[in-house]
Amino acid sequence: MSKVRVFILIVVTIVIFGLGMFAFRNINTNNGIDFSGDLSGDISGEIINEPSGEFIDNWLHDEDFMKEFTLISSENKATIGAELTTFKKEPISQKEDRSDGFHWIDYTYDDIEITAMFDGEDIKQYIHAMETKSSDYETTRKIKVGDTLETLKAAYPEDLNQNEWNTEETEYVYYLPEKYGFNRIFFFLKDNVITRIRIENGIDG
Repeated sequence: MSKVRVFILIVVTIVIFGLGMFAFRNINTNNGIDFSGDLSGDISGEIINEPSGEFIDNWLHDEDFMKEFTLISSENKATIGAELTTFKKEPISQKEDRSDGFHWIDYTYDDIEITAMFDGEDIKQYIHAMETKSSDYETTRKIKVGDTLETLKAAYPEDLNQNEWNTEETEYVYYLPEKYGFNRIFFFLKDNVITRIRIENGIDG
């Protein structure tokens, strides 16, 4: 092979390699991952346009959120995302769990169950889920255990859907992901009467 052909082959190889690298970088940038910089250490990549914590924090300053994801009794109130200390009651029992990379504690009270999640420093606890079978608690739309399906639908005329896969009991969920993320309210019924209410942040899956 002549020196000219060898030179041409080298140039073509370099050009093809360069185009391939450009295309690779472009595809991954469009997928929201930045592979630029030193990859000798952490190769996980930097996520671009990741939802900021500010959006999540704003839930607790959103009047509509505070209204929707709260259970209220004559003596107490529990809101998703609020510190556990805002719930003024002593539990009967509690169970700690550190699975899935989280630190949880399930608290059982005489009329409600609350799951609290620790913050990143393992100091403060925030209400992550709550469930009650007691008619002492009601949502801010005045729905409580013992109410009928007709009353429920009148209070939640929008974004209330039935989960038909639940064959053991009738289940409706109030869920508005585009506004409130994974936060949702479950209403469980038997013979068209609410038997329990669960409010949760389902971000853990």
